Amino acid sequence: MHVPSSALRTIKSQLWCVAIVVVVAAVADVASLNGPNVCMVKQKYNITKRVKYRAPMSVRTYEWCFSMPPRCSRWKTEMRDLSRLETEERTAEVAVCCPGYKMKDVSCVPICPSGKTGSGCADDCPENKWGPNCANDCPICSEHGECSPLTGECECKDGWQVVKFACQQRHPRPL
Repeated sequence: MHVPSSALRTIKSQLWCVAIVVVVAAVADVASLNGPNVCMVKQKYNITKRVKYRAPMSVRTYEWCFSMPPRCSRWKTEMRDLSRLETEERTAEVAVCCPGYKMKDVSCVPICPSGKTGSGCADDCPENKWGPNCANDCPICSEHGECSPLTGECECKDGWQVVKFACQQRHPRPL
């Protein structure tokens, strides 16, 4: 049985269309923001489209006549197809994280205050981390101090002081 090449091309193009639709649907599902802390906002955007219209145009034609030179011009009005670009403003609903939350992967997680982390901001920062969501690395404070999970500054033990972001022994003042 022989299948015409035009039929094969049609089948191939239909298969490509189906594959593209499936991929786009899968990507849209994966990329969509989900979770309880997702807010929908209206966002404006512009599209530019080409619009066709008909308009009267004056067209100059020439015909033979009894004057010098023997060609006379004549004007007539014709309807012509033209196009123009128009900008249209549209509105779309977009999923964003609600205030107090930030996007991580495809869900919204709380923005924890300094020194806190985890899903409810109940956990303290791990060692050598500080700041909101414990996102910053602490300086090396030496074995005589610890990094503050709130400020990132070294907090030295008694008898020690902060010098250039590290704890050094305090020298007694001469009398």
